[in-house]
Amino acid sequence: MRSEPGRCGWDAKTGFPLRSLTGHMGSIHALVFTPEGTRLISAGADRLIRVWDTADGCLLQTLEGHSKPVYSLALGPDGRQLASAGADGSIKIWELSEGRLIRSLTGHTNWIFGLAFHPDGTRIASAGADGTVRLWETGGGREILTLRGHRDRVHGVAFSPNGSRLASASADGVVRIWETESQYELVPRN
Repeated sequence: MRSEPGRCGWDAKTGFPLRSLTGHMGSIHALVFTPEGTRLISAGADRLIRVWDTADGCLLQTLEGHSKPVYSLALGPDGRQLASAGADGSIKIWELSEGRLIRSLTGHTNWIFGLAFHPDGTRIASAGADGTVRLWETGGGREILTLRGHRDRVHGVAFSPNGSRLASASADGVVRIWETESQYELVPRN
């Protein structure tokens, strides 16, 4: 984690920023708000994750740990853990309040485009350019399951509100829905 002076300034009367939030070098690929909406987290081509104060626009912290561009961010349901992933094929789990890297998860053989936390925070799903969806334990970092069925890159994953189903979206033009407990795919394979 690296602390930096912020680039601050908002017009309280209009609610419009006096300036843009700047600091990334290159394109920004992912954004996520914390549950209370007081912080915005961004990540991109510069391999950095930046945490911003939404009230005044100040840069609060910069997280470093990826060796290539970051394409996806996901926040745990309690807002304490942040997951990041990208072109280096790894998932990083961060303790957000201290900006501390908790663990790295590896298993995908290519870029990771999407992440989603299970509603109870105990698992995380990842979507990879290797055509797989992987399910991981957040506590120990163990890969629980690899789901195959897409014929191309998987770009996104999302859990249902109760966590019983996981959806995955791919460049093959198919959205697949999986039951998370039985690992049974709910849609027929083409």
